[in-house]
Amino acid sequence: MLKNRVSIVAVGTELTTGFVRDTNMYYLTRALDDLGLEVCSATMLPDDHALMRSVITEAMQRSQVVLVTGGLGPTEDDFTKEVLLDLFGGEYREDEKTLERIKELLARRNLPLTEINRRQAFVPSSAEVLPNAFGMAPATLFHYDGGILVSMPGVPSEMRGIFETELRPRLAAWTGQIKHKQLYVFGVAESILSARLRSWSTALPQGMALAYLPSMGNVCLRISYNLALVSQDVTSEHLHTLYTLLEGEKILETNLSFPAYIVQTLTRIGKTLAVAESCTGGLVSGKITSVSGASKVFCGGICTYTDTLKERELRIPKTLLEKYTAVSTPVAEAMARAVREKFGSTYGVATTGYMEMEGGANVTGEVYIGIADAQTVSAHHFILNQNRIGNQEWSVERAITQFLLTLLD
Repeated sequence: MLKNRVSIVAVGTELTTGFVRDTNMYYLTRALDDLGLEVCSATMLPDDHALMRSVITEAMQRSQVVLVTGGLGPTEDDFTKEVLLDLFGGEYREDEKTLERIKELLARRNLPLTEINRRQAFVPSSAEVLPNAFGMAPATLFHYDGGILVSMPGVPSEMRGIFETELRPRLAAWTGQIKHKQLYVFGVAESILSARLRSWSTALPQGMALAYLPSMGNVCLRISYNLALVSQDVTSEHLHTLYTLLEGEKILETNLSFPAYIVQTLTRIGKTLAVAESCTGGLVSGKITSVSGASKVFCGGICTYTDTLKERELRIPKTLLEKYTAVSTPVAEAMARAVREKFGSTYGVATTGYMEMEGGANVTGEVYIGIADAQTVSAHHFILNQNRIGNQEWSVERAITQFLLTLLD
């Protein structure tokens, strides 16, 4: 078993059949990586007692931390507790604090306490109870051969709440010396960056490491360093050399997501944003408003999916739409200007395109992204080559990235 390694086990037939999308795994991998913990495996399982026991046993053999989500509900197919009781021994006991919490939640809804609800307060005596302030079933923590296993509810809001309030502080105490720095380089291919930085990366001392994380239009250089193994002075020297090697490139150093960086930057400089969407159907606005504090800088968004709505809500001239069509540079620019004026914002961003279209083998759609401020307006055209959902997701990310680059100029 290696230190700082984590295995994640997501339980539920609803996950393996695709009936429910597992957002917990994405959340946990990001949170654990932020803490400096390496996720060495992430497994999704159906409700199968023998398979759960086998996979969890293997996970404990390879990891210092095992996180299990799901299977704690009141129905017959929720038997994660049974598997863990079988693995760790002990007997069921009723946790009084959990029972009081369940009674309180039911009373708020004017519902009686049933035997099924009460069952959620029973936990293995071999476990430490981690309270669930966000639902009924508590999390449980088990110890094994220098490691811990934590079983959490599969409901995303409950799992995240327990992780942040109960688990993150414990894990952070293990990994406080591990730091990360994320440096985004725009407009340079990963292969070119790798060749340029090869000598630098191979000369890194023990305790420092570089990872290439390519994405749309950028490569994230993720530098990790363990202050228990390498000093801050040595780390700073190597980072200074890295910046020298990247001189002349458009770069951004941030550990925030791009939407969060946009909200933070607009807040800091006292600017605002409004969005007009056609082909992305409001998803760009959703990305921005998912960030806490977005209300300070996001004036509003509008989905003008049809030409009629573009004319009526954004005052796009019918003659412009007839001459160039809605999917064009002039209309993307007109939408960006119009939404900025409509909502009184500093910036306007617009998307218009085809998410499906007939074309060659490498063309399945196209998108125009308009960006306007009080003085200038521009549109950026991109050819798409995925299916409808993929093209839409790509267009949303490209619009976010393109506006971020505007803020960096």
